[in-house]
Amino acid sequence: MPPAPRFAAPTPSRSAAPHVRRFRIALYRFRHLLAAFALLAALWWAVSSFAPAPDSRAVVVAASEIRAGEHISETNIELREIPEAGIPPDAAVDLEDVLGDPAIIGIQPGTVLTTAMVASPNLGHTLHSGEVIVPVTFADRGSLSVARPGQIVWLYANTDEEAARVGSEARVLAILSAPEAGLLDSGGEDLTDGLVAVQASEARVLLDALSRGPLRAVLPAT
Repeated sequence: MPPAPRFAAPTPSRSAAPHVRRFRIALYRFRHLLAAFALLAALWWAVSSFAPAPDSRAVVVAASEIRAGEHISETNIELREIPEAGIPPDAAVDLEDVLGDPAIIGIQPGTVLTTAMVASPNLGHTLHSGEVIVPVTFADRGSLSVARPGQIVWLYANTDEEAARVGSEARVLAILSAPEAGLLDSGGEDLTDGLVAVQASEARVLLDALSRGPLRAVLPAT
């Protein structure tokens, strides 16, 4: 029987040897620096593992955009753990605190809801069936000083050229600002003087106008 063929073992490439030597020399030269990095990484891991977590608690947060006048529902709010440092004093801590209430201002996702952002059920006038609540500012302090819950007002929205009346008559539900708060100006887009009731059929038009700027309430001339 003929002997089995023998295969010569592959010889290591000579071209690889200098690279290996240079790599080992570099490791030896920087061994102290590498050891220091390893020690710092270990210290960082130890500190981060045993450092106390910042205090936090669950509060009501907007899960999606809530438009001014829109009623708060279970689909647009949620409870979320927030660090104490980022929680306002009057934050809502239970979904029931704001559920079903209309938002006075537009609320962006991730915003912590406060009791000042929604209209309380204890309004100065009753909301009738088929009506929704819309936040407004008054055109002047004089109108605000004489406005009372139950009064009829007209609503105006800013357009590219001039203010235009929108919707039909609105009914004042509550006054939120004091007349002494100061004169209104065109930059006071976040100021809400009061809440008015409008027909639900007009809500979309009014909320679209509200997204471009505040609605101005004007007392009809008598």
